[in-house]
Amino acid sequence: MQSEDFSAVIIGTSNSILMNAFTWAFSRATGVRMKNMSLGASCSANAAWAISGVDFSDFNFAIIELSNNEEHQNTHGLTSTGRFKNNLCTLIDTCSKAGAIPIVVSFPRLYYVDRDRPIHESMIALCRKLNVTTLDIYKVIGAAVAMDYTRTPVGKYFMDEAHLKQRVARSIGFELISQLRRIIRSGPILNKEMHETHNRTYYLDASNIDCLHTDLRTTSLISQSVVVLNLESKLSMDFPGSGDKLTAVHLNAARSNAGLTVGGVRVLGRSPESDVTPQKDLISVIRPLKTMLEVNGKTTIEAIAEEGSGTNPKFEICGFVIQRREEETSIRTASRPFMITEVADTLTPSVLQHISLMVAAE
Repeated sequence: MQSEDFSAVIIGTSNSILMNAFTWAFSRATGVRMKNMSLGASCSANAAWAISGVDFSDFNFAIIELSNNEEHQNTHGLTSTGRFKNNLCTLIDTCSKAGAIPIVVSFPRLYYVDRDRPIHESMIALCRKLNVTTLDIYKVIGAAVAMDYTRTPVGKYFMDEAHLKQRVARSIGFELISQLRRIIRSGPILNKEMHETHNRTYYLDASNIDCLHTDLRTTSLISQSVVVLNLESKLSMDFPGSGDKLTAVHLNAARSNAGLTVGGVRVLGRSPESDVTPQKDLISVIRPLKTMLEVNGKTTIEAIAEEGSGTNPKFEICGFVIQRREEETSIRTASRPFMITEVADTLTPSVLQHISLMVAAE
């Protein structure tokens, strides 16, 4: 039986679920066990959903890749650096207390290579403060481009605006695995408490409510229980914390052609993914609310018809992400005796040149 060198749970967005890309390296590497808790087109609130479904004590590392979509959403006023920090701190603290070492990865977006990146920069600064290892792939791509004697434009490193080409992402994944092997061999877990003010976030599973019809939706990657809301049905959700705020909604975007109200307030419109033909069974997405909504106690949740909803408006809910009112003042961080501040700085010139030549040859 193959011995296990290390295990990792990956909490990310679409760059962490693309076939033959970043996580392909983890699934193919000898002696590596992986669990993937990533959701495409989602945001950092995915952290709360992942926490609800993972026993972090079963893993050596938590690979956290949550900033790519958040950068774009922040530009359009759908989130903030503060909300991102709350989700990231919650995840770092939770996995560290269970003994899983957090590794924070930043996948680049093409249109942000030469612009301000407040989400990315605040994330890197927070990780430096907490002594959490990062893999800044903006830095990797910049170094590879600088070494490219053929002067290949940076756009050729990307398959689209939000995703690196699969071969590039895969190569970076294998380089990260090499560094994780060095960390895991360096000695026992060290756990340190540090001062960092934040508001924790948590996940409420809507499918645990017995009063409404639920369905099981599936893809090749995941299965998801959903509550199906139409115009005649209502969901009564008991939000436990006084003064807590609803910050994101977990939905099946493939079958949500209606809008959603919480306590009479419209929080989300119809999903454009519901227009895709043929209709998919499941697109599991966590969407941030542009304005967080204070929730307390029994609250009515309803689907509403919108322009383009068609003859059968419905909204399929998986769950809710809530931000606590009370501030936390400390955070735990797990490490080992040998740790790396920035994985990008460990990539040798030969590795960077390999990446640049691989892109130039396409």
